[in-house]
Amino acid sequence: PREMVRATVIAREEGARYVKTSTGFHPAGGASAEAVAKPIMITTTMSTSMTTTPTTTLAAGYIHNLRYSDDKVTATEHRVRAQLTRDKLLTIGKGSVTARLRGEHRWREGVEGSAWRLRPFVRYTVPILGKTKLVLSNETFVNLDTTSYQVQAGVERMRNVVGVTVPLSSKFALDAGYLNQYSFIRRGDDQVDHAASFSLTANF
Repeated sequence: PREMVRATVIAREEGARYVKTSTGFHPAGGASAEAVAKPIMITTTMSTSMTTTPTTTLAAGYIHNLRYSDDKVTATEHRVRAQLTRDKLLTIGKGSVTARLRGEHRWREGVEGSAWRLRPFVRYTVPILGKTKLVLSNETFVNLDTTSYQVQAGVERMRNVVGVTVPLSSKFALDAGYLNQYSFIRRGDDQVDHAASFSLTANF
């Protein structure tokens, strides 16, 4: 169950709108009542962006994050974020590098203090077969201060992804890959999470 919660949080932060538990196909019997009663998270996001040049985009947004456990709200978190994205920052071989710097200000209702963190992101995309592309990315979470819910300053975790993007039509594309998250734990053993990721993208 603990691994399921971590996987759900990773999926949510990567943009997933829905997480489905096993319903019985596994030999062990699928998801247990204990597992599905574990904490869940509901996120509402509002954002706006502005393209300043053909390759540069500024964006800002607000996130309202509710965490539930046993049908009760256990935490209400607010996030205000701003980011700068630069497409085609540089070219390596036949591929290109995109970079993004995101800053977040977080606070929780009923909890003293607020937290600041940076999330630099870099992605390398290169064609490998026709229009199919290999995608490599890294996102690092850097905490600028500490609170009761952001317990350590400095680099907290690194999220690495290797995957492929396969166009299905002029409007749809399938993304599939492997995600590795490495968390640096002060005064304890570091933590490594693994997840398979699949998404269908539509552009109209």
